[in-house]
Amino acid sequence: MKFIAYTVKGLEQIAAGEIENNIINSKIEELGDKFVVFNADIHDINLDKLKTIDDIGIVILQLKKPKKLIAQDLVEEVINLNLTETTAQIQNFRNLDNTFSITLSISSLRIKKLDLQNNLATLITKKYSWEYTPLNHSNFDIRLFLNRKIGFVSVKLARESLHKRKYKEYSSMGSLKPTVAAAMIFLLTDKREENVVDNFCGSGTILAEAFNLGLNIYGGDIELLNVLNTNKNLTNLSFKNSKNIKQLDATKTNWPSNYFDLVASNLPWDKQVGVESITNLYIDSLKEYQRILKPNASLCLLVHKPQILIKYAKKYFPNHKIQSTKISFTGQSPTIVLIKSF
Repeated sequence: MKFIAYTVKGLEQIAAGEIENNIINSKIEELGDKFVVFNADIHDINLDKLKTIDDIGIVILQLKKPKKLIAQDLVEEVINLNLTETTAQIQNFRNLDNTFSITLSISSLRIKKLDLQNNLATLITKKYSWEYTPLNHSNFDIRLFLNRKIGFVSVKLARESLHKRKYKEYSSMGSLKPTVAAAMIFLLTDKREENVVDNFCGSGTILAEAFNLGLNIYGGDIELLNVLNTNKNLTNLSFKNSKNIKQLDATKTNWPSNYFDLVASNLPWDKQVGVESITNLYIDSLKEYQRILKPNASLCLLVHKPQILIKYAKKYFPNHKIQSTKISFTGQSPTIVLIKSF
């Protein structure tokens, strides 16, 4: 059976690796911006093991040359599908009721999305006698993923989107998407029981993802409310060591020297969290991370000024290899900078 995994732009290779490692006999068919197409048996898919993927859908139609399609063409293509067969496939995975929804992910095409959505909803309701729920996408959700080059129609496999985490009850300004946090941990290590620190923990998303993967977590934030929110979120994962999460200044902590194996942090930036000087913040936080890390430690930092960070990372971590990956989500385009020892 053919599936499509939707992910943050820039994380496609990581998502593909996760699929290959966690879904038996899966075969990657195609990678593109924000998606991975693969083949697998539906019974072999364990959604709990897929941490960097936003959603998975059963592919019910692949459109050729979507830039030449008009809205009416799309409507006819979808209406001609046998959605009853797809409901039977989904029923093998989870229960369904008599409702459906439509999700449109359309870019660079001259299509009136609202008209397309309303026309589809009307015709599907008439054909199958289903109830349309435009604000509830937890049942039978039909997703049109289109741009000028590619086009897929799929139906969501899980009831809830995979990027949602039950532990995350509290969020702070600039809170990180869990799938991005998980990808940062995957880039850092495939080991367990290492000590990882995040001195910019916010609401604790990175620490939560690291804890879920078996790492020993430490961290803090300059804002007390963020520390409290982090501990509340981590408590939902049965985290017991709340003393490891403290209020601190990331540029001058009281962590012991040469203690940590790993760093994973989403550094603040002006549009979300006020910063007097990004350059000074990068310099001072890198100096402090250098002090508290073991000589062969690795860092994974999400930043919005990668050129500045890399310049000073070379100074404070001269025996490390530096790689960068630009990603894009919710209108932001930060860069993951990976700093690993040779």
